[in-house]
Amino acid sequence: MVIFFISADYDERQFPDPFRFDMRRTPNEHAAFGLKGPHRCVGEYLARVEIKVLFVELLPCLADIRLNGPVTRLRSSFISGIKHLPVRVSWA
Repeated sequence: MVIFFISADYDERQFPDPFRFDMRRTPNEHAAFGLKGPHRCVGEYLARVEIKVLFVELLPCLADIRLNGPVTRLRSSFISGIKHLPVRVSWA
C-alpha cells in the first residue's frame, strides 16, 4: 500500500477545479504543513516567513522573470515538487 499525501490537495470533492492554480481558493483546507493533524511541520513558520519576504520585499523589485531552461520535477512517491527551475531575472 502507498499513501500519496499530495493527492489530498487535488480532491475534486473538496476543490471544484483542483488542478487550476488559484492563490485565493476558498475554502482551502489543503494538507500542506499538516495543518489540522498531530504531525505539524516544524518548518512551517520559517516557510511562511520566507514566502512573506518573497511577496513583500522581492517581487516589488522584479521587472521580469522568464524560464531559462528545462524544468525538472522531483521524482518521489512521498512528495511532489520541482527539483530544478532555471529562471532569468531582471530587476527594476
